[in-house]
Amino acid sequence: LYYSYAAVDNPQKLKSWLESISDGLVGRVRISKEGVNGTLGGDLKRLEQYVEATRQGMPEIFAQVDFKLDELKNDEEKSRICDERLKKETGFDALRHRVVDEIVTYRQTVLPRAKVQDIHRLDHSQWDKALKLPQALVIDCRNRYESSIGRFVCPPDGAQVIYPDTRCTSDMTEW
Repeated sequence: LYYSYAAVDNPQKLKSWLESISDGLVGRVRISKEGVNGTLGGDLKRLEQYVEATRQGMPEIFAQVDFKLDELKNDEEKSRICDERLKKETGFDALRHRVVDEIVTYRQTVLPRAKVQDIHRLDHSQWDKALKLPQALVIDCRNRYESSIGRFVCPPDGAQVIYPDTRCTSDMTEW
């Protein structure tokens, strides 16, 4: 799982390049002028090769991405079971790359869209500090499946986290 909010001048060209380095993986990759959003599955070694290829091939987009990797066993039987579980849980049986208007679909404009260069990003240490602030509020805008995989951990007197429990991200506009 990864997100990269970075200016992409030519989403179609990036799509073609990502397709060329994605052999042996399943999932989906959404590409737009605002960045890339990917959910991939496969053998851990193959995923690590993909990560390295993106960082080496397009560092301006992927160098700072925090790729979330989960280990799959190399044992053939365990890999087969894991692949079946992955297909069942995510519905991914192939890899699809799509050029889209938004890397996270809201289907309507709630607020004026910020330009990528105007977004203030928090690094890991800033994020950890923000979660300790009692006045902080985190709204987990991921869908039900994604937020069930991992939750934000805040100290008891730190930030409040709200999990809207939406079926898909576009439901956030109604929430």
